[in-house]
Amino acid sequence: MSDDPQNYYSSRKLAQTYVWHEDAAFFVSTINRRSSAVIAPDHIYAETIVWRWDPDKREATEMIWTGSDCADCIETHNDVVLKLFDTGEVSDHE
Repeated sequence: MSDDPQNYYSSRKLAQTYVWHEDAAFFVSTINRRSSAVIAPDHIYAETIVWRWDPDKREATEMIWTGSDCADCIETHNDVVLKLFDTGEVSDHE
């Protein structure tokens, strides 16, 4: 681990999940990221991104959703995975 905690947390992978709902497949990834906001450049948060997944080519095809959470948190990731598994759709959640 680096002596600088900001370097340790920045771009650190937290979770990745492949989800199927009927014939649809999705790839969900969550990493810690450093904020690009000028007013909080050292802020670290967990960014979750959902892509459509092509299992035959084993690649992400279309980014369909993004969300965030506090650093080192995967609650948003888990909520999205469950929503995709249950409905095959994802939208803003509470």
